[in-house]
Amino acid sequence: MEATRQSARLRPRRLLLFGLAAVSVVVALRTPQLWVFPLWFLAWFCRDRLRWVNAAPRWLSFIGAGTLLGLLTECFAIAQNWSTPPEDRILLSPDPLQDLLLGFFYYLFVMTAWYAVARVYWYRPWEVFMLTGLYGICVEETGGVLLRMTSVTGVLYALVVACVYGIFPMLALLLTRERFAGRRTWRRFPWACAALFVQYALYGNLVYPALR
Repeated sequence: MEATRQSARLRPRRLLLFGLAAVSVVVALRTPQLWVFPLWFLAWFCRDRLRWVNAAPRWLSFIGAGTLLGLLTECFAIAQNWSTPPEDRILLSPDPLQDLLLGFFYYLFVMTAWYAVARVYWYRPWEVFMLTGLYGICVEETGGVLLRMTSVTGVLYALVVACVYGIFPMLALLLTRERFAGRRTWRRFPWACAALFVQYALYGNLVYPALR
């Protein structure tokens, strides 16, 4: 009886998620970058079937899943910019292959930073999403997105940027969260921010110039 009641309570939530997934697919058909939203819902609905990623050591499961999801996000960005002149493409590199190479190391650095703090502190997936999203708003277009937020369109664009940045590490934690049991304290927030911006500085000053 209790199981039946729980199933009844979950049904409206599942229907809402399914409806949002359907809408996101329709919207994303015209904007490849927005395929991150169907990816989000697909991973949510199939999270139990994706638990095989935990067959690897914890660090590899978490960092590997996040890096691969990040590269998939980068593929959406390449598709979004495909018809744009090279000088106007909002990518790590206008060349798709070089962009994927740069993206691999970029997402690897982001996920390594998250792994470093997740080993010590316990985060909810939505916290990872929000913190990485705020980080993305600050660093995307070297602060250009943050400066645009003086207008309504700028704020809406910033929200999309936040979602693009926040989804891949959030999904990685969603798939592996049972393997993390760190401390839950307010210090988890400043440490996560510090880790993200330290990796950004290291990547931008050392790795990115070397790969270019």
